[in-house]
Amino acid sequence: MNQTINVNGIDYVLTFEDNFEGEQLDETKWALAPEWQRQDIGGYWRDSMTEVRDGNLILTAKIDEDGTPISGAIRSKGIFEQAFGYFECRMKFHKTTGFWGAFWMMCGEVCKIDGSAESGVEIDIIESGYRNKGAVNHALH
Repeated sequence: MNQTINVNGIDYVLTFEDNFEGEQLDETKWALAPEWQRQDIGGYWRDSMTEVRDGNLILTAKIDEDGTPISGAIRSKGIFEQAFGYFECRMKFHKTTGFWGAFWMMCGEVCKIDGSAESGVEIDIIESGYRNKGAVNHALH
């Protein structure tokens, strides 16, 4: 994997790549996100909403029978972690209001919020909870 890419005059060495070939998630690169309730809109991540098909990772999102938003999610935590570099993905956002498609990086103990600014950071490379308005956002939390 010694491939180099030049972006705006800077050379980067490829350290991670997944084109989602095959019919299942490559567990040497990814894990399913825990099936827990999200804190933003009260939705849940569900393993059954994640699949690999035809060279694509498909994270389905829908409203469950009881009105709760559910969706698939994956992460590389504990498998592959990198703090600096050039990151790129190809993705399509859901077109329905209420879903939150995203490509994030989470560093350190980001969920341990103690006000000290030493807990790490969530880097929202791109996310959209407002796709119906044609809007996306980028943030550091």
